[in-house]
Amino acid sequence: MDKIVRSNSNLLDKHYWSEHKGLSNLCNHLWKEYFHNDQLNKENQRHKGKSKPKNVFRNLLINLYIVWLEDEEKSVAVSMTKNSYKVNSRYNAIKISSKIIDMVHKLEKKQLIDTRQGSEQSGRVTRIRATTNLMKQFAAINFCMLEDLEPAYTIKELVVLNKKDEDDKKQELEYYDTYQTEKMRAELKSYNKLINESHIDIPTLKQPVITRTFWNPKKQKYQKIPVQITHQHKLLRRIFYRGSFDYGGRLHGAWWQGIGNDYRSQIYINGQPTVEADYSGLHIALLYGLKGQQPPKDPYTLDYNLEGFNKDEQRAVVKGLVLNSINASTEKSAFGAFRQKQSTGTREKKLKNQQLKLLLDTFCNEHPLIKDSICKDKGVELMHLDGEIAIKVVNHFTSLQIPVLTIFDSFIVEADKEEELKNVMKHAVNSSLGFKVNIKLEEGVTTPNHKLKPTLEYKRRLLKHQQWVQQLTL
Repeated sequence: MDKIVRSNSNLLDKHYWSEHKGLSNLCNHLWKEYFHNDQLNKENQRHKGKSKPKNVFRNLLINLYIVWLEDEEKSVAVSMTKNSYKVNSRYNAIKISSKIIDMVHKLEKKQLIDTRQGSEQSGRVTRIRATTNLMKQFAAINFCMLEDLEPAYTIKELVVLNKKDEDDKKQELEYYDTYQTEKMRAELKSYNKLINESHIDIPTLKQPVITRTFWNPKKQKYQKIPVQITHQHKLLRRIFYRGSFDYGGRLHGAWWQGIGNDYRSQIYINGQPTVEADYSGLHIALLYGLKGQQPPKDPYTLDYNLEGFNKDEQRAVVKGLVLNSINASTEKSAFGAFRQKQSTGTREKKLKNQQLKLLLDTFCNEHPLIKDSICKDKGVELMHLDGEIAIKVVNHFTSLQIPVLTIFDSFIVEADKEEELKNVMKHAVNSSLGFKVNIKLEEGVTTPNHKLKPTLEYKRRLLKHQQWVQQLTL
């Protein structure tokens, strides 16, 4: 097989679990052969109530199996430092312990996995992948569906509080539950149960995977990563930032949040075409709303004419610049963030700070009511507001058992629910801040979505999911 590629990997998921007979038999067989009389197992007998090594091993095996199903060349990214495994954490329900490190070493020694050594200091954790020997045993499992895994929403913490450490790495923080966190968790469990039982896919795909290009600021280059359009990548959690429940709170995690509009416009839900509607200029609207004023219909069209750009091109620059400025704490960082997101070789990428400052100053002059929020790090506060608005939309449709997909400030539903979606979105803002916001349909969504020609492979995936859902009711 080819060398393990770091970018083609999934981070170890500590919440994968299944009681599937074939997987259980393989786990028992390998455990008996390699670990039953191992010191790892003996040590645990003196520490009852803590991590069970066999559970740790099963989770590791499932992780290896999942990536093998997705792509034989794919690997699992596993931290090899003990402090990465906090057994009593709310983010570690299965209690995966640092014993997993010794298991990785032993599986490598027994030639059941290949490894690519990582460097914890640089953030490049070790990658592991099943060898041909283990793959043959996977193939004999007949573990045909990812749906056979325990639903992640029943195991994984759905309300996350995080904070960046000194090395700018996100750390999940422990917290005490309150009425609000318990309410959020209950809402998310109901929502994720509905999403879990809904078939969400792109019918034009033969294989449920697409390649996304993204800019890596650390490496200063574009990279390509695969996005798996699968059942295991649908979980949504509310994530709060900077160690405070006042910052953030958006819903994160689903595969449709990591793809462009060209693919999102092709999404089918339960075999039906969809439509996407979004709030026009939501964060600008929220800033006006916090001042008690109705927002303008189009805040991004300015009188100033940027040299070499027509009216529409300038508007696009202004929109990107202003949104970056709301999230930034200084003008310099806002300008840098704007350029970083532009494609190499474009005129937008070459815009100087002086040109961008003229645009930003013009925007502030035309919107004096909110200029005190520009370059003042307001983004995380506004994300808290749009997270509250989004959950209102989600809760409405969940109560009706209608799946709705959220992409922060836009939503996707089956096409025949278009008018209801727009009305609910308007009500959600109105009830939160007392004003109306423009809502638009994404261009090119409605018409092409109805004309798509589903592949045979998609039809098979849909049928398999429908059969699985039927079994749940038996």
